Amino acid sequence: MTIDTLINRLNKVKQTNHLTWIACCPAHDDRNPSLAIRQIDDGRTLIHCFAGCTPNEIVGSIGLSLQDLYPEKNQDATYKPFRKIFDAHTSLQLLKFESLLVLECARTINRGELLNYQDRDRLFKAAERIQRVCEAGGLV
Repeated sequence: MTIDTLINRLNKVKQTNHLTWIACCPAHDDRNPSLAIRQIDDGRTLIHCFAGCTPNEIVGSIGLSLQDLYPEKNQDATYKPFRKIFDAHTSLQLLKFESLLVLECARTINRGELLNYQDRDRLFKAAERIQRVCEAGGLV
């Protein structure tokens, strides 16, 4: 499978770097991009949902399998472990967005207004995403 096959099945896709993208995760009700995608030099495609969806759930929801994230098998291919999944730029973009959402909720509360159920749910989701990015970066 090519990266274009995956990208064409996702919503709100934005390329953030040469071989990295963010998009709405198809495995959950995602209004703002929380899915990070990266293609590495050996042709593998890495995916990570900051809301916690598993790779199986993500690819399954768009009619693909985990095998589709790998290039066609080559007898000579050897895959090296890849530790750094997403670069700092992508993580900072996600942190910036979620932090702005938290700030807006704080301003609403500061004005003495209550957050509705959807806004409270989204605030907790933002906090979870911030936590996951911090954990992935070794900050927790």
